[in-house]
Amino acid sequence: MRNARISLILLGLTFGIWEATDIFTIDVPAVAAVFAALFLACTAWFWRRDSARAATALLVLFAFEAAVAPSLKHVMTVTKVAAFSLGVAGILAALAVLATPVRKWATR
Repeated sequence: MRNARISLILLGLTFGIWEATDIFTIDVPAVAAVFAALFLACTAWFWRRDSARAATALLVLFAFEAAVAPSLKHVMTVTKVAAFSLGVAGILAALAVLATPVRKWATR
């Protein structure tokens, strides 16, 4: 649980910072600003409250990023692979965080 929680926080911060830097490089900077704010807000929410709702919100954001990564235009293939890989890692971390309490409760 602890490692999954730390991984989820680090991946949320990574995508939040990545989106914040994309504000200056993409055609529609408002979209990057919204996603940066969502990633950073949900990460802070999860960090402070250890909330399942925050982990679910991060799961949705990571899934969206992983789904959109192959269709990114005017970026190198390495960037697409990195975005997709980080998105999948975020999905797995969020699922691990969400599944851990169920596993603990089921063993009682």
